[in-house]
Amino acid sequence: MQGLGTDPGPLLERHGLSSEMLADPETLVSLNAALMLLEESAGVTNCPDFGLRLSQSQDPTDLGLLAVVIQNSGTIAQAIADSSRYLFLHSPDFKITMIEKSPLLPSSASLRFDMHLPLNIPQAQSIGRIFRMAQAFANRNIKIRGVSFPHAPIAEKRVYRRHFGVPVYFSQAFAGIHAEHSELQAELKSSNSVIHRLALDYIDKNIAPVASGLSERVRQTLLLTMGTGKGTKAEIASILKMHPRTLQRHLHGEGENFEIIREDVYKAAALRFLRDSDLPLKQIASLLGFSEHSSLTRACNRWFSASPAQIRASK
Repeated sequence: MQGLGTDPGPLLERHGLSSEMLADPETLVSLNAALMLLEESAGVTNCPDFGLRLSQSQDPTDLGLLAVVIQNSGTIAQAIADSSRYLFLHSPDFKITMIEKSPLLPSSASLRFDMHLPLNIPQAQSIGRIFRMAQAFANRNIKIRGVSFPHAPIAEKRVYRRHFGVPVYFSQAFAGIHAEHSELQAELKSSNSVIHRLALDYIDKNIAPVASGLSERVRQTLLLTMGTGKGTKAEIASILKMHPRTLQRHLHGEGENFEIIREDVYKAAALRFLRDSDLPLKQIASLLGFSEHSSLTRACNRWFSASPAQIRASK
């Protein structure tokens, strides 16, 4: 902010943050507040690529103990597995998932990034930080073939291409990086198996993971299968290796219901696609499992008391 000629103090204060909090690496801050701060900062400075610029000044070692784990994991694939399991150390609302077959690039896999946030929290400025985290997987040496964003470009496309150095795809189903399978099996340079084991032992003995019940697994599976036509209770239960009645019984035990979870996931996805992307409405309807555009319109009227076109026009 100071480099762009703006005093960050008033913005920090407005979002319940302070320079003292940000100076202490052990302080936990509200993710919602941090993301809203990024969005407002981009607007105040009239700098649409604010998040990308900020990520350039950050280092993977900012992840602390998590960085120690993933930089000493042996291979990139193991680093991804470790990060998926231990990402709660950085934030319980971040998720990383490996998808064996990239929907964009043949012969590639995808590393998908998701954030579990309220509907009113924008994410566009935060994506750069997530990709900065990915650099820790390979000590900054991972070679990727492409980057995907779930939103339309908020800066000129050449800015993104210059930042990442690879093709950038917008208005996609998820944020992710796409790399050859052989790249993901590559060994990490300077990894140390002893340090890796010590770090994991410390985490397992001293830091309790955030509990993740079946309802959260269902939400994540619905997200990962969005656009594949596999969003029914029977299909999700099959992926989770459960009988549909067993799935519903366990969800009931958590005070949850499959249909309600599914509607919440698709409602949030619909709003983000309409608000943040320029995907055609027909394609959005298909991603959400609707057989026709009119079904999407009825759902939006029920969820938001507005049509898809009205939601898109109000962004």
